[in-house]
Formats: sequence, C-alpha cells, structure tokens
Amino acid sequence: MSLSKILEKLTIREYILLSLPIIVAILFYILFSSNFEKIIYKVAEDNLNYMPEVPEIPSVIRVTETEGKSTLISLLEVRPYTAPKIEEKPKTVEKAPPPTYRISFIYLGKHRYVIIDNKLWSEGDTLPYGEKILRITKDGILVTGKWGERWIKFLR
Repeated sequence: MSLSKILEKLTIREYILLSLPIIVAILFYILFSSNFEKIIYKVAEDNLNYMPEVPEIPSVIRVTETEGKSTLISLLEVRPYTAPKIEEKPKTVEKAPPPTYRISFIYLGKHRYVIIDNKLWSEGDTLPYGEKILRITKDGILVTGKWGERWIKFLR
C-alpha cells in the first residue's frame, strides 16, 4: 500500500493527532523560550567555564648558514606528557560501630550458656559479626573481635 493511499484514508481528527506534538512543541518554545535558555545555561554552566590545561612544548630554533644562505630550522623536543600530580586527601576510614546484642538469659552451671537475640551460645562460640565469646558471667559476656575486647551487659 502506497503512502498516498494511506493519507487518503486519514480523517481530519487523525491529521490533528499526528501534528499535535509538533504544535505543542512550537507553543512551548514560543511561551518559554527565555526560560529554556536559562535552564540550558544552568545545566551546561560547568562545561562552559572549562579550560583544559595545555602543556607547553619546548622548541629549538637553529639558524644554519651554508654558502651564504641562512636556513631556519625549527625542531620540536618531543617528550611524553606527564600529567600534573594531584594530591589526594588522606582517606579517613570510619570504623563501623560495634554491633549490639540483646541478652535475654544467662545460665551458669556446669556449663555456661547465654541466649543472645533468641539464639543459644556458649563460651568459645563465634557470634555473627565475627566476635568470639570469651567469658560468660552473671553480669554479662566478654567478647573479642575487630572492635577489641568489650563487655556486653545483661540488662534485666
């Protein structure tokens, strides 16, 4: 089917719908053209002020004389470009705070047990964050790990 036959079948409403995006775009441009310019300038402002650093290339100019004629020779010293060193700020490593555990029960008998976050643990066990239980007492537990040795109190 050719394009002319397709266009013959279109109604006025369909022509309007096809041309509507163009009409809307033209109206927006007419009404808001000054605002568009400001918005585009704000978005591109950083790139407009960009001045690249151009390395200086030293050149050597020699004048040679042969048989009364002087010849001007321009030579370029070609060396690899070395970028200027950017001093990096020392990275501050923020230590994550130690995890908090909720002790709900301590048992001291032939063996010592503690219930932490609804799970049963004993001395020597390793907690989820890599901390090891060193000692269980009636007041709390002593754990060691990447946060050092610390006491976790049993709050009744």
